[in-house]
Amino acid sequence: MNIRSRLSLIIGVWAILVGAVALLASFYLGFRSSVEKEKSTLRSFVVQDSLLFVTDRQAFELISNCLRTLAEPGQFDLQRDMFHRTSASLRSTRRANDSLFAKSVHTGSAVEAYVSMLDSVLTMLDEYFAPSTAARVRATLARSLLSVDPASITWRLHTRFEELHERNLESAAMRISGIDAEVERRYSVWVLFSFALIIAGLVLAVSLTVADRRRSLQHQRTETLLRHTHTALVAFDIGGRATLVNDAFREWLGMGPVGGQTIDRMEYFKPRGAGQNVTSVWSDVVDALRTGLTWTAEGSVRRESGEVRDCTVVAFPVHSASGLLAECIVYHADTTEQRRWLQHAEEAQRQYQHIVESSLDGIVVIQDGKPVYANPTAVKLFGFASAEELQVVHFLDLLGSWGKAQLGGDLKKHSPGDELLRDHELRGLTKQGRLIDLEANAQVIIWNDRPAVQASIRDITERKMLEREQALWLWEQETLTEIDRRLVGVVDLQRILDGILQHTMNLTKSPWVGVLMREEGSTYVRWRALKGNRTSPYLNPFDPGPGILAILANAEPLVIQELAENTRFHLSTVPGIAEEGIVSSAWLPLKGEGEVRGVLTIGYRNYHDFSGREMRLLLSLGEKTSIALANATLYEHLLEREQELEMLSGARVKAQEEERRRIAREIHDGLGQMLTAIKLNLEILEDAVDLAGEERRRVTDMKSLLDSVMQEAREISYNLMPSVLDDFGLAPALQLLCERVSSRSGIQVTFHAHGMQDRLSPTEEISLYRIVQEALNNATRHAEATEIGVQVIRHDRMIRLTVEDNGRGMPSASARQRRVEGGGMGLASMRERASSFNGTLTIDSSPGKGTLVAVEIPLEPEGQGNGKDQNPAR
Repeated sequence: MNIRSRLSLIIGVWAILVGAVALLASFYLGFRSSVEKEKSTLRSFVVQDSLLFVTDRQAFELISNCLRTLAEPGQFDLQRDMFHRTSASLRSTRRANDSLFAKSVHTGSAVEAYVSMLDSVLTMLDEYFAPSTAARVRATLARSLLSVDPASITWRLHTRFEELHERNLESAAMRISGIDAEVERRYSVWVLFSFALIIAGLVLAVSLTVADRRRSLQHQRTETLLRHTHTALVAFDIGGRATLVNDAFREWLGMGPVGGQTIDRMEYFKPRGAGQNVTSVWSDVVDALRTGLTWTAEGSVRRESGEVRDCTVVAFPVHSASGLLAECIVYHADTTEQRRWLQHAEEAQRQYQHIVESSLDGIVVIQDGKPVYANPTAVKLFGFASAEELQVVHFLDLLGSWGKAQLGGDLKKHSPGDELLRDHELRGLTKQGRLIDLEANAQVIIWNDRPAVQASIRDITERKMLEREQALWLWEQETLTEIDRRLVGVVDLQRILDGILQHTMNLTKSPWVGVLMREEGSTYVRWRALKGNRTSPYLNPFDPGPGILAILANAEPLVIQELAENTRFHLSTVPGIAEEGIVSSAWLPLKGEGEVRGVLTIGYRNYHDFSGREMRLLLSLGEKTSIALANATLYEHLLEREQELEMLSGARVKAQEEERRRIAREIHDGLGQMLTAIKLNLEILEDAVDLAGEERRRVTDMKSLLDSVMQEAREISYNLMPSVLDDFGLAPALQLLCERVSSRSGIQVTFHAHGMQDRLSPTEEISLYRIVQEALNNATRHAEATEIGVQVIRHDRMIRLTVEDNGRGMPSASARQRRVEGGGMGLASMRERASSFNGTLTIDSSPGKGTLVAVEIPLEPEGQGNGKDQNPAR
């Protein structure tokens, strides 16, 4: 309750109290005035009315008699009432003419006075009676008065007056005293009643004020909450007038602090739907709220800016203390965004439904093992006519065993959204009984408040067929590549043929294969390789006959479905064909060096129709076999050439070593003896001739020069053919070589040997010696090393020789190769000597980190036993 209502209540309460007091006062004053007036009237009547009491009584009786005799039946009560009113007029007339009555009484003219009084009464009666009735009354009164004796009337008046006067005085005194007591009693009652009303009014005012204060505080709280809440609220009274508009509502409608569009009777709200205006909205609101229910509607409002916003309106009733509807509070919820979102959601739902219905993937919702929903693609996928027909069957019966286990499991163990299948491939069964390949994705969903499985199924039958074909093609290509790889690494013709036949059987699933080749230097042919024989293979050369010769001459692939029915080639007589019971066969020519050297044969013991894929594979195998044969032939030729080169290289090395030996022998035997002879002659000459100091010094220089030349000749002779190598073997020769190089160059050269108790072959020893000699020569000349290490180690099947220095190193491998190609013969000679024994020579060097020369030469097992000197004449 606001301040205005509170003030109105207080003023109303006090107005009631003041009015009650004023009413009581007015009642009291009026009563007192009427009592006093009646007392004074009684006092005057005691004196005045006593004189005329008898006259009045007689006049009353007289008039009553006249009226009773003259009145019509049924009209007496009315006439009596009229008489009473006439009597009242008579009294007033009598009071006004007190002097006349008094004069008449004192002079004894009572009759005239009474007649005058009656004339006045009758004059008044003329107003109430008809003229004829009034005339009859007058005549009757006149006749009655004429028969009365005035003297007797006067005497009786005086007598009656005295009696009546005494009784009237007593009666008047008693009435006056009773009236005084009644006035006092009534006054006390009314005073007490007034005080009770005042006290009750005060109590009521205080209680109402306290209650109003409490209600005012609660009202303030409620009003503050309603005004400052972020929800748009408006309070309306029962007439539709807005009694409260909070700030959120004004801000929502874009209204200012004051003014704006009319909001009474909810005129701002336009309900959704036709046939409903604002007036009916308010009436509907009031009707609904009076039943105690809330009223809800959806519609739109227009903001001050002209923007239309969708909203939901809810009206809540507010009842008075008596339970009547006093006002209502209207709640407004802006649903523009929600409605827009719902529209988008509905549109998305329609689009999603369209996508699902037009999806190329089959979408099925499975519940309790049966499909409760299936799109057209799923229906068509499983060969059904309609979704209703598909929903009748048990869907898991259309899937493989693994799909049943996943999709038919207990869904209570899973939560909505859990994946059951992810790109899983399984087999399906159509209504017509055809097996199809499927790719399925499945997850748990909620369908009609129960867990279900949504499965997306795609028909991948064609893809799987292509994948199988592709996998088969890849396997074939991998097999062909594997054949190429193995053929590259194999140079033995027999191993090549055996490998090709095995791969041919794997690729074509053929039970029997063979390679038929010409015999070199002969017109015969023979089976070089066979696979899948049930009988002993026939590997001897035989006459090819006209059929084989025709195939070799044709140089094109030949397919024979029925060997027995083929009359052109007569291949059933070929050895091995009839014995194996071959029915269908394919013959692929193997070409090499421009001619057909043989045929690759694939045979089946039952009728077989060769497919295009098989023919492509067979042609590829035939080409690879031809290439393998050509490679094997080339390798054989290469081996022959290498053997010839090895023989030539060995002969060259042998010739070099023989020449070195001859030169060393000539230097030692020829040049060395001549130098010795020259030195002896100089010594003889020096002793025979007396030489001066200068000549003697020159002779001494010549002798020293001859010593140097002789030493160099011996060194050259030793280097050309170290005799210690022939006499003691490789290890002592290398030991001596290292010592001579160290003494000559001043470089520390160390040597280590292990496992060299047995001698090597002379060619191996001289080759290894020459490699070490060349490596030491390069190290002392170019490496600028201070230390050189030589190590030779013999293993069971290999000998390893290393020469390592700490010099400046060598350039990169490409630079070393350019040095060799530019004329450096040292490294090339070292490699040639190592490769002549199937060995390897590696050089590991980098600038500033020294050089490591490693030689590894394999040893033949039979050569280990005769490693001693087998050429003592060397």
